[in-house]
Amino acid sequence: MVRGIAVPSGYRRAAELDKKPARHPNASMTMEETRIESAVRSIPTVTDRYNDIVRLRDGARLWERAVADVQSGHLDDRALYWARLKLRRDLGEPGAVDAAERASRNFDLTFPPGVLKVLVTGFDPFHLDDVIG
Repeated sequence: MVRGIAVPSGYRRAAELDKKPARHPNASMTMEETRIESAVRSIPTVTDRYNDIVRLRDGARLWERAVADVQSGHLDDRALYWARLKLRRDLGEPGAVDAAERASRNFDLTFPPGVLKVLVTGFDPFHLDDVIG
């Protein structure tokens, strides 16, 4: 129960969501980051779309390019997901990773007092494990 609301098994409590991403047992990468090389082999046109920006390590430019792609009719945003994972893997240092993550998501989390904040999110809508094996 969370504040009097029954939570179905399989749903995680808010406190669990604040935990750091799971790390691969034999590496310093997250489980998601360990899938990068497999994805590059399986779907290179998706995973390599923003490699030029990943090399620059510029989260803000990544966001701007992804927005421009969507506005020009390229609606497949999987490349943005893989570019963010590559940035996290390549940067390594937590502070740099956090800054790149925020910039690549165009996060400006400053709100005036009294404003209702709502977060809507999802996970793996593309069934990536099925696509990349």
